[in-house]
Amino acid sequence: MVNDENFLKLKQTVDTLITYKEQGVDVSGADYPVYIKEIKRYWQLLRVEELDAVKLFIFKQSMFEMTPSERSGVLGSFGIQLTDKDKKKGTTGAMERLYRHYHKSTVRARVEQIVASSVREAAVALRKEETMADELAEPSPVSILFTALNDQRPDWMGDLIKHAPLEYVKLQTDLLTFAGDIPSDVFSFKKTQDTAPSNLLDDERNDGEKDREIAKLTEQVRLLQKEKEDIQCELDSFLEEATKEVTTLQEECNICHDVVMQLNDKVEQQALVIRTLKRETDGQKEEPVLDLRGAVVAFIGGEKVRHFQKVVHKYNGKMNFVSETDLTLVDGAVSRADVVFFMHGFAGHSLYYKTKEAAAKYDVPFEYVNTTGVSGFERQLKNFIVQTI
Repeated sequence: MVNDENFLKLKQTVDTLITYKEQGVDVSGADYPVYIKEIKRYWQLLRVEELDAVKLFIFKQSMFEMTPSERSGVLGSFGIQLTDKDKKKGTTGAMERLYRHYHKSTVRARVEQIVASSVREAAVALRKEETMADELAEPSPVSILFTALNDQRPDWMGDLIKHAPLEYVKLQTDLLTFAGDIPSDVFSFKKTQDTAPSNLLDDERNDGEKDREIAKLTEQVRLLQKEKEDIQCELDSFLEEATKEVTTLQEECNICHDVVMQLNDKVEQQALVIRTLKRETDGQKEEPVLDLRGAVVAFIGGEKVRHFQKVVHKYNGKMNFVSETDLTLVDGAVSRADVVFFMHGFAGHSLYYKTKEAAAKYDVPFEYVNTTGVSGFERQLKNFIVQTI
């Protein structure tokens, strides 16, 4: 199972590295080969082909971006009708209904068509260049992974791991979690039964060969089990040490981050004093103070907003956060806001059009932030304050 304690520790380690990278910490020194080796072991235990999991993973992402009527229409074209209960459960209900029909070759073919269409841009780029060069880092890792697996190109896979190892490992842990929740009978159409000639079975019964073979296999199983336990023990020890090191590094990074923030505040204060003194010396008015004066900032996109919220509070503003999964909350959040900041790196097209439409509807200023960094967001917020003072 992929939900055992060791896998959860691995996923937590990867999620921690992702958080560090988002905060601007250099995580290039992480031991990605060890993580990749462990992930491959879980794929073997799960007995689900990676390509099948990727197809359904991408298809579920497509379902998530559709409206309820669009989901019903797509599955209806498969010959699958959603019940009222399925519709109430949203994307989860649609996928559960799909799993019941996935043994049909026509359904699998239609799923593959939709998946291929959604990753077509990345596939065309890869096939054109014959390798994943630096400029191809823009397509999503799951699109590149699907194309590499579907075309049976291990060199593309190697380039993906080389150029984006952390994104590759994060995607693999997400895929394993997703695949572990797929009902065990979904891929029953692939199962084959091994049969043995009846005359061989008769011979084994007659001369006792079967008993000797069983004894031999039993001993092999015992040795393999012992080897597995030894490997598991080493892995547990490694993960324990790695977790301790990550925790220590996280604590040190938090301390460094706090120190840097304090120094930045002092630098800004000193710079403001210098500019004020210079203006007074030149007979000019004092520089305007950057203050939102209680204005409400609608922050649209992403999940972890603690650092962005600190920036808004720093300039005496209030934040109204809407995550990328809460489309229904966009209209209300924008209607109560004085300005909208849409975080492009944290959200998809559906959320963008929904937010843009609401901003126009309520005549609220719309700021498009083409970054995922806190410092970039703060610069754009300061520019907005200066323009509106």
